[in-house]
Amino acid sequence: MISSILFVVGAVVLVAFLAVTTLAAKKAEAPAIALPIAAFAVFSVISVRALVTEGFPQLLADHTRGPWSTQVWFDLLLASSIAWSALLPRARRLGMHVGLWAIALVLTGSLALLAMLARILYLEARPRADVANSP
Repeated sequence: MISSILFVVGAVVLVAFLAVTTLAAKKAEAPAIALPIAAFAVFSVISVRALVTEGFPQLLADHTRGPWSTQVWFDLLLASSIAWSALLPRARRLGMHVGLWAIALVLTGSLALLAMLARILYLEARPRADVANSP
């Protein structure tokens, strides 16, 4: 039951995120930065719950069960690669330690991308002189 509810909630949140970010001004604003932070917080709770109740072996089992589960796995890998490719030039320009972010992406997936996006938006909103010396 909870999984069905989360499925619908996730879709609604995605549509809201797309609407807000599409309509937001080019300059990073507090609501734009708040979205990836909020998503990170909620998804972290969901992820930790899944890890604690199901364990890592279940993650592997879920992504190797059949054609659809394998398709979802590759969809996640492709989406992560696309997001990484889009964020990487901005992160490098801001002086972020991209190697550490790459490790975080491999270990946590979307959680790292959400944190990385929030960090990029935060650094881009700061005055230019402060950006050069940021991790």
